[in-house]
This record gives sequence, C-alpha cells and structure tokens, in this order.
Amino acid sequence: MAKYQRYMDASNRAMDFFVRNIAEDGEFKGKGTVGDLGAIYKAPTLLLLAGRVDVATRLLEYIQRRFGQNNGDFLSYPDKTGREKRTENGLLKEFQAYMGGRITAAAHRIGRFDISIPSYDFLQTFWSPKVKTFIVNEPYNESSQEQIVDTLISSHLGLLALFFKDMDKAIGAGDAIVKIYELQNDP
Repeated sequence: MAKYQRYMDASNRAMDFFVRNIAEDGEFKGKGTVGDLGAIYKAPTLLLLAGRVDVATRLLEYIQRRFGQNNGDFLSYPDKTGREKRTENGLLKEFQAYMGGRITAAAHRIGRFDISIPSYDFLQTFWSPKVKTFIVNEPYNESSQEQIVDTLISSHLGLLALFFKDMDKAIGAGDAIVKIYELQNDP
C-alpha cells in the first residue's frame, strides 16, 4: 500500500479541495463552472465514490434547482435554442443524453428518486424502437436523418436501464453494442 500512498494522498487532497468549494446551497464555486452543467455533471458520482453522500446530495439538489426542467431534462441555458441549450462544451452538446444519464445514476444511487425518476422518464425519449437502443444526439424522431447510435451512450443508458429494472432496454442496448462490434473490421 505504501507504494501507492502518495496517489491516495493526492486524491484525498483533491477531494478536500472540491468539497471546500461547494457552497451550503450546493453550488460549486470553482472558476469556469458558473452556469454550465458541463463543468459539474460528474461530480455527484465522484462525491459518492469518496463517501461524501451529504455533499453529493447537496450538489444534486443544486443541479435540480438550477438546471432541472419540468420534463426531467437538465439544461444550462434553457433560453437558447437547439443544442446550445445543454452546455457550452462542444462535445457534450452532441451527446445530449450523457449528462442527464450521469446525474440520474447518481441521484438513483443516493435514493433521490424525486430527481432520478423524472430524469429517467425524459431519457426514454432517446430510445429508438427501430434500432432498439439509445440515440446519442437527439430524442428519437422517426423522420430524422441525423440520429446516431454509439457504444458509449448504449452502454451508459443500458446500465441505467438496469438500475430501473428496465430489462428490455438494458438488453436492447447490450445487443446494440454487440452488433456494433460485430460490424467492425478485424484489424
């Protein structure tokens, strides 16, 4: 254990810094984070893994108050249009279900079903009955020609489906991952 102790110490110092920078109302006070969910969406899980359920709960409550929408989605800029609503992070704009999936999983693990259930209901709009997995870039729309499927969202939301005992979607997502890999060329 001594061999890795310096890494554990560094990890603990980083967590202490992170916790010190979360206000009583749950807002993270770090530079560049104000107003953009893309800066903090993974933090509740990080806090859970560090055993800080109290702080994770506080942060989730802040996320719900600040970014939560009536339909279960989470948006940084609800007054903007299109993908610009979600975040300023260019990559996360394209993976529209990803941040919500992370937040939903953390809320469900803590037992904050008032957050996780409406969010999971919203994430169901990304399910494609046609390809039997989740869409990456927009809610399913039968007439859209721009819907993308990938292994990241399929695995991420497929695991979330397991949390909710939604076995048809979990199996569908798993089957989609297998199919995607089978379509790959051998090296």
